[in-house]
Amino acid sequence: MRHSEVAARGAVGRRVLTCLQTIDIGRLTSDPVFLVPGGFIAVTGQGPVDSNESSKTTFEAALSLVHGDPGWRQTSPQFSGYAAELLFNPPNAPAGTRVRADVGFIAAVFAELDRPTTDMNEEDNPLTVWVRIRRHDDPAFEAAVTPGVRLARGGSHAERIEDAKRVWASVRGPKWGPQVYARALYGPGVSCLSYVSTRGGRSEQRTTLLGSDISQLTPEQIARELINLAAMRHLFDNEAAQREEFFRLSQQLKAKEQEVTQARDAVTAYTRQSEAISRRHQMLDEATAARDQHVARTVLQALDDLAKFQAGRDAAAADVEKTKRDVAEVAQRLQARPCGRRPSAGPNGRRTCHRPRRPSAGRGPC
Repeated sequence: MRHSEVAARGAVGRRVLTCLQTIDIGRLTSDPVFLVPGGFIAVTGQGPVDSNESSKTTFEAALSLVHGDPGWRQTSPQFSGYAAELLFNPPNAPAGTRVRADVGFIAAVFAELDRPTTDMNEEDNPLTVWVRIRRHDDPAFEAAVTPGVRLARGGSHAERIEDAKRVWASVRGPKWGPQVYARALYGPGVSCLSYVSTRGGRSEQRTTLLGSDISQLTPEQIARELINLAAMRHLFDNEAAQREEFFRLSQQLKAKEQEVTQARDAVTAYTRQSEAISRRHQMLDEATAARDQHVARTVLQALDDLAKFQAGRDAAAADVEKTKRDVAEVAQRLQARPCGRRPSAGPNGRRTCHRPRRPSAGRGPC
């Protein structure tokens, strides 16, 4: 058997029960009881008068206990006390007497069926599950496995009790308590479903598929029992956990999608603002460029006008100089021309000529 299969099915794997030995369990003898898997097994016995008080129910309870039947309520704090009631306790014995057994063992041999010997490996060999139950000491309940067929040996019941103690002390490997032994031995799910009227110190109180009052079960309870019987409870539990996880992740996804939508809207708004700012910057750049062009044209026009003004001024200055020269030349000519006038000093210091006045009528020469 591959390691993955062993991990999925527990230490027992695909093996089935072939032998059961009880030591100081009820009034059962310590002789091994061989079982034929795959068939109907009738349990009977001889009590003080008839088959009553022959520990038939104790045998069935021990069988269901070693198989991890959930009817034992392994998670209950009273489980160890219920299991301790399987120990040998003769009727009408005074409390505290030594005839009561303080420790007992259940040895169950598991082996694979219809497997050729040549195909068997170490994981396919038989193994023995040992269960120790103690009335007063802790731990009160423990289970362990040992490879091969390991039963208590001895010619008498007392010798088998002592040998059982030696076998238990020699068992190596982990020892499991009430809450984990069924899963460790048989993997997840239910490996045994039984109806036992009395499980040690606990009477059967629940209604199961194997009870006579099955008509009291609701469809939901029947479905639950069938799921447990098919060892599919862990699948439903996993699916329920996965659905819860899926719902939680879906809610987170929706929240993230809302955050993404809000972020996308914010990015869109920021993008629009950025585009508006870019357009304003572009318009500002265009306005600046237009202003610079206008200023440049204005400056160029002013420079052209200034150049024209300077050219006009220069031309006017040249005309003024020419006029001055013409005036000076005319003045020189006038001065050089005799005119018979008396020169006199003018208001600007220049000498001017005055023509003699003509004698007016009635006046004599001056």
